[in-house]
Amino acid sequence: MSRWLLTLAERAARRVGIDPHQYWHLLRISLVLDFRRQSAVSSGQSTQSALLMTCLVFGIFSLVLALFTFRTLNTFLYSFMFLAYSMVMVAFIVLSEFGATIISPDDYEILGHRPIASRTYFAVKLSNLLFYVLVIGSALNIFPGLLGAFSESADRLFPFIYFPVALVACLFSAMVVVLLYGALLRVVNYERFKDVLVYIQVVFSFFAFFGYQVLLRMMPYLEQGQPSGGHRVLLIAPPGWFAGLVQLGLGQWARDYALWAGWGVLMTGLLVGAGLRSFSLEYSFHLARLRTATAERRRSRSPSGARIARALERVLVRSSEERAAFFFVRQMLRRNRTLKLRLYPALGFPIAFLVLGIMEKSMGDPFLPSKRFPSVALFMVLVGPLLILNFQALLPYSEEHAAGWLFRVAPVRDLTRVFAGVRKAFLISILLPLFLLMGLLLSWFWTPAHAFCHAAIGFILSYLFLGVALLFYRGGFPFSQEPAKMTQTQQMTLAFLSMPLFGALFFLMYVLYRHPGWLAAAAIVLLLLGWGLNRAADRKAARVTRRQLEETLFTEIE
Repeated sequence: MSRWLLTLAERAARRVGIDPHQYWHLLRISLVLDFRRQSAVSSGQSTQSALLMTCLVFGIFSLVLALFTFRTLNTFLYSFMFLAYSMVMVAFIVLSEFGATIISPDDYEILGHRPIASRTYFAVKLSNLLFYVLVIGSALNIFPGLLGAFSESADRLFPFIYFPVALVACLFSAMVVVLLYGALLRVVNYERFKDVLVYIQVVFSFFAFFGYQVLLRMMPYLEQGQPSGGHRVLLIAPPGWFAGLVQLGLGQWARDYALWAGWGVLMTGLLVGAGLRSFSLEYSFHLARLRTATAERRRSRSPSGARIARALERVLVRSSEERAAFFFVRQMLRRNRTLKLRLYPALGFPIAFLVLGIMEKSMGDPFLPSKRFPSVALFMVLVGPLLILNFQALLPYSEEHAAGWLFRVAPVRDLTRVFAGVRKAFLISILLPLFLLMGLLLSWFWTPAHAFCHAAIGFILSYLFLGVALLFYRGGFPFSQEPAKMTQTQQMTLAFLSMPLFGALFFLMYVLYRHPGWLAAAAIVLLLLGWGLNRAADRKAARVTRRQLEETLFTEIE
């Protein structure tokens, strides 16, 4: 029986232009390389796979959410909320990891001259993507599906209906992003494509967080209202299509459920078919064009800007090692598109908080006595720690990692100064402009003194958090290692794990704003504590990097 099914699958694959033998071996090699790279990039340290850690944390987070909601929401709203959550998370993961999964110009140099059909190659890349989508989608939905069977309105068949529907919804979400990328690649070259993606990810993070917050605020009103009226509004959104499909599987054959569920299944089929047609026939051409795309000319910096930058370097950095690292990291933050693509999407979150505060009329001044403390002011400061987590994870990796040998042959006397220059470059290039801009925006709602005082407190807390984050840096010269898949996704899991620390920072801000007289003394204490933590982090990173360098040299000698 199994051999007959295998033969049937091979015939179907050959009929659509896919070589089964090549497909199987390329897919196996791609997955093996992904998992080997997870351990290889850690420079010999034994660490858990980023994929396994991501699935574990996502599963725990979904379990916590399900425990709070499975007894309070009806079946439709429960399914809608978790389908929306899983679709948004999968779309963000595909958005951040797509370049390493589907768009891989490096593969063309290895496989382009071999007799591999375009459809076979794309089928391998698409299967690689779907593997991660299905694994992460399963982690996001396994506990909500199981707990849904014990809600007041669901029956015991709920997990068997919900789980496959959730995987189809995740596939729909992934294919939307794939087609978006395909459409962009047809009109812009690869370098421009990365610039466009930076803005797309910022907008996506804004709408993802903003939409989910609006949905959470709407849930009580929808639960209290008439089921047909509230559900009819939610059925318009894609998660509502698949929530309607769950209802049909449970035997609730309402007309609205049937129409929108059928529409969701139809759109999923059309998206998968369009993805295969748009990429398969011309995928080799796309890879060749990505590889041969010419780099755009760099805009020269104005003389005044160059003088300000040099003056800033002389004031902030003293030694030659620190100055070199400061200049290098600042240039990477300004020019490296891949780094910006992974780092800047977190900027959508403070914009979402600001819009939510305006809509809810909760943009009150936290320094003034009030019964209602504006939580939006606290959450806007969260962008600093989120950027720090991303920077700490991305610091060792670069597409130009082959040039990392320069660090090993350069006469560096003190590695501590190198990491001090790295840290100062991030503070001056990213965090300082961010909080100055935040103070300027909040000046529209508060007095300028209070707005910039809030921004200064946020900068000081981010400086403190930077020292804490860099204490967990695993070592390695900046931008000298090969990029690993799931790196940015792993940072999302670390952000979830950092929630207690975020809560401690919020509590500290709340106490300080309720007692403004403590602000000056607290700022001095926090600055001194941050300075000590950052110095300790520099020494630890230098010590670990030196140990890794010695191990590498001994290995090469042997």
